[in-house]
Amino acid sequence: MYLVRSMRKKAVVLVIVCTALAISAVAAFFGLVVFTPAQQRVSIDQILLNPAAWVNRRVEVEGNFSGPVVSIPEEAPPWNYELISNGAIGVAWNSSANYEFGVVMVTGIVREGTRAGPSASVVYYIEAERVVPVLLDTFCRFCHDSWP
Repeated sequence: MYLVRSMRKKAVVLVIVCTALAISAVAAFFGLVVFTPAQQRVSIDQILLNPAAWVNRRVEVEGNFSGPVVSIPEEAPPWNYELISNGAIGVAWNSSANYEFGVVMVTGIVREGTRAGPSASVVYYIEAERVVPVLLDTFCRFCHDSWP
């Protein structure tokens, strides 16, 4: 009788543990695959052709990194760097790393902003999450998180 009760307890515990593991696996899947926003590799001219269509979308864009942008405060754009390649787009990025005039891959979200000044206008730029030199991007696809 005692042996049967002990086996039932072990079976119940096993079912609970297996259920918890299955729920954890499903949650991890949704966290990694379903809820992680996809990024799309695009060119600058694709964004500039119809910038409103790219707002709030995550993109990867390659180009020459230039900056920081110097302007008078009254007409300052909402970005501090520019990415140049068949056109130019602003990049808002804060880091101590210096990739000035280097070829980089920028991963970030396209944003809409306004340029300050007497002739205020709507502008589009990339709010960078990651800026990686293209040489590193080519040889080390999975090392990005170690870079600023």
